[in-house]
Amino acid sequence: MNIDALAAELSHARQSGADTILARRDMGMSVAPHPLASFANHLTEELAKNDLPQPIYLARPGGSNLIEPLFLATWLLQRAASLGSEHEALDAFAGVVSANKRRMRYVSVVKGVQVLEQVSISERITLHPESFLAETERYRSGRLHPHLSGHHGSFGCVAVYEFEQKGIFLAQEAVEKQDHGLYQQITGDINSLISLLPLVSGSGAIAVVSWFEFHEEESIPIRSTGFSYPLDGSLPFSCDLVSAEPLKNVFGLHQGLSQGTKDHIAIPLDRLNRSRRQNGTPNAAIDLGIALESLLMDDHDGKSEISFKMAMRSAFLLGHNTEERKKIFDAVRDVYDLRSAAVHTGRLPSGKKRKDKPTATDAIRRGQTICAELIRQCMHRNDKIGWDDILFGAE
Repeated sequence: MNIDALAAELSHARQSGADTILARRDMGMSVAPHPLASFANHLTEELAKNDLPQPIYLARPGGSNLIEPLFLATWLLQRAASLGSEHEALDAFAGVVSANKRRMRYVSVVKGVQVLEQVSISERITLHPESFLAETERYRSGRLHPHLSGHHGSFGCVAVYEFEQKGIFLAQEAVEKQDHGLYQQITGDINSLISLLPLVSGSGAIAVVSWFEFHEEESIPIRSTGFSYPLDGSLPFSCDLVSAEPLKNVFGLHQGLSQGTKDHIAIPLDRLNRSRRQNGTPNAAIDLGIALESLLMDDHDGKSEISFKMAMRSAFLLGHNTEERKKIFDAVRDVYDLRSAAVHTGRLPSGKKRKDKPTATDAIRRGQTICAELIRQCMHRNDKIGWDDILFGAE
């Protein structure tokens, strides 16, 4: 890139009043001619000379629309102003252009689970405390996700997947369009991690918002690339503190599973998560019942009582003696009774109707613990469970 010529043109633009656009919300787009128009044109030409692909968001083929290049020109103006040197700003940018590669990360803000310090889950994935969000200028200013900066209360933690990718502009488009397989791997691994959190926590977990961004502190802020998830209409739920080792172990175990086992536990994991997020509501019982049925009745022929068969299988799979098996059997049947009541009446039975049984909320929590242990058992086996062998004493 012709740094000297670009620096001279940027300096001229600043002397001609371009600095005043930094205070404008529209970046001077309402001004005609724009004070950075000539510089933006020259910059686009220099990028083309370096054989840098000219994607639609930088310059439209055959068109004269300068709005997108002006985002980049304005950013370089801001860098020059903060560094006090046009040459330094353009030198740094030229280094990025010559490499045509950026360190990037996928950030997912998770509600429901807390960590006190950074936890390395795998070579590329880390969990950070919520304070990680406040460490970035984009979060503090609310430019990327204003609904996050205005949020009151705790999110929990931040899952981050770090990688390298070609392309110097839009982070999400660079991944999504150039390597869709990598995009699926990144989002899939993070979503798997979030789905596993209820196995090592008493709380549910959900990604509230996620985005791709460049890892460098001085990122080029051309368009935000974030997207948010709904909370499924759930009531507010608390954050639970998780330890590093159990989380790393369960994630590593999941990564080594066959695709068949992953498919088998996908619905139970999702429904257990939903149940934990809705404790004290009818939906908690309904989702927990679905999780147990999906996990335990994969070969159900419709000819026997479902709740009895589920309870018996749970008891024999988890219990080590008669007393343990009886408690597990009763707990699972109780969950299914609560599920039926919730489905048919829209309510959970009150304390008076429960008599000598635990409260509905306590019974559901006990069932959630059993369900989490059943999922872990399936993961350790990593194969279809031979129910006849378990029930008739071969195991």
